[in-house]
Amino acid sequence: MIESYGNEVSIAAQNTEETCVISGNLQTVEEILETAGKKGIRVKKLKVSHGFHSPLMEPILNDFQVIASEITYQLPTIRFVSALYTEEMNDKKLIDASYWTSHIRNKVNFYKSIKNMKHGDEYFYLEIGSNRVLAALCTLIYGDERVIGASLNRNKEDQSQLAITIALLYTAGVNINWNKVQFSGSFPWKKVLLPTYPFDRISYWNKLLYDRKIKDNIGGVKWHKLLGEKLETPFL
Repeated sequence: MIESYGNEVSIAAQNTEETCVISGNLQTVEEILETAGKKGIRVKKLKVSHGFHSPLMEPILNDFQVIASEITYQLPTIRFVSALYTEEMNDKKLIDASYWTSHIRNKVNFYKSIKNMKHGDEYFYLEIGSNRVLAALCTLIYGDERVIGASLNRNKEDQSQLAITIALLYTAGVNINWNKVQFSGSFPWKKVLLPTYPFDRISYWNKLLYDRKIKDNIGGVKWHKLLGEKLETPFL
């Protein structure tokens, strides 16, 4: 759909198999959105400051690389999957000034980078950030096949969201260091043993024989009028 527009618009991000973001000349983007809408394709405008990952970034690439070259880069100390290369980084692919310059212009392929993770079915997916964005994309990609959580959610209180996420990870088998978990200045925590059997939701309360709120006597029994009343007496 965008091929006919040449260098005016690019695919900026591939978020899921069927979800992508386009970026470029505003008028051209609006034309594409209108065409897509007529074809029944769901579209949504994103609030951004610039047309990142599009031809609009090309005028600043040289200047950006000059500034980025002033930084001393190191190899990752943890496993790192690049959304630019869509694969795990190694010694042959250093994250340097050229890498970040390419990242500004080229497509961010989140979908393929997630799918290409080695042993991805053995991981829990936890987003550390100010909102549940990438976690939502992972849910669209995997559905219920993976354990997916987020540290924060703008639609929930931070403390509540953190508690939900910690509970999610714990019930999924993650060994939580409870000595490091702190809410409202309270720690450490006391573990409580819960029943290992399912609740059958069967009530075993004794049958109510009298309720003073009911006008008619229960079971035809005439109860004393003082029964169930709150009394004050100097003898108690």
